[in-house]
Amino acid sequence: MKIPAECELVMTGLVSEKDKQMLLRETPPYYISVCLEKPVQLNGHEFTFIVLPVKLTLENQLQQAGRDVVLCQTQAEADESRELLTAAKGDMCVFQAGNLGGVAFATSLRAIITEHAAGEMSLPGGKKVWMAREREIDKATGKVTVKRKQATGNEAEARRIAQQWLDEYNAEKKKYFDAVAKAKTLPPAPLRCASLTESDRGDMAKAEIEVLRRQWKHCFELFDKRKAGCHFSEDDCRKAYLLDLAEQGENPLASKQPTSTDKEFFSQLTKAWNRAASGNKKLQLQLVDYLIAFNWKLGWCYLSEKELAEKISIITKNVFTPGQIGKRRERLGLVAKHRPGSPEKVP
Repeated sequence: MKIPAECELVMTGLVSEKDKQMLLRETPPYYISVCLEKPVQLNGHEFTFIVLPVKLTLENQLQQAGRDVVLCQTQAEADESRELLTAAKGDMCVFQAGNLGGVAFATSLRAIITEHAAGEMSLPGGKKVWMAREREIDKATGKVTVKRKQATGNEAEARRIAQQWLDEYNAEKKKYFDAVAKAKTLPPAPLRCASLTESDRGDMAKAEIEVLRRQWKHCFELFDKRKAGCHFSEDDCRKAYLLDLAEQGENPLASKQPTSTDKEFFSQLTKAWNRAASGNKKLQLQLVDYLIAFNWKLGWCYLSEKELAEKISIITKNVFTPGQIGKRRERLGLVAKHRPGSPEKVP
């Protein structure tokens, strides 16, 4: 059993160089588990382990970060909570969904269990009733959130309601996954168009990543170094993110991403933003490549270059010729599935 709680722990002693280097590889706060010398008694249960967030001070000591902790009864529960809380920390990542893609910060991703059950409960005054409950349990902290509950006159009715809620939950879940599967289904090839092959699918995925790599150059440099075993602070990631925003012509100062504001970095941001202002043509071509790559699987692969040029000219509010669009497509490594000639007549 584990439950969320609030408390303050005072930690003494210096952190070893080995542990210090291990902590510095992670993005703070760092989560640790501690076996308590004296177990904590709470709500009629005894807890021997505690999981808490800490930070490394300039004096090379650990200091608790905030008052929120997780009390656990076993070492296995404490290890699970520490791992889940560490995995839920904010991190910079690439996202791709439909015809959208980019770099973002994912935060507070938690493992949540939805539980449907029926049980006997005592109401104030001592009266006992059967209760149907739907609740969510955070696996990292043990926190329980009751979504809905209903008192009934007998066990059979409580179990019937709990089963009904479970069926509704499973139906919604199936609806969601069916929608995801449908979104992944590529449109069929129309007349005078070749079908997409497995090789085409691979080319589309490569084109999407290549476009994002050009747009988010500094972020992808960190992604590549991370794959090679290097580690970066959250501030390093946010600086790379803001630099890429500036080079895309966005005002980095309007971003809500917190980061240190040293003079050298502010100078880099200013230069990047000025380059974007003077390099309007480059940004236009980046947008063209983005539109082609992320709409290719949604039916643009079946359009002629004339039709593509018309669509892109309308979206970007700049005129592009079929020849220009064809060169951008070829540079992305995409194969047009439209066959030249007049459409076949449908009987």
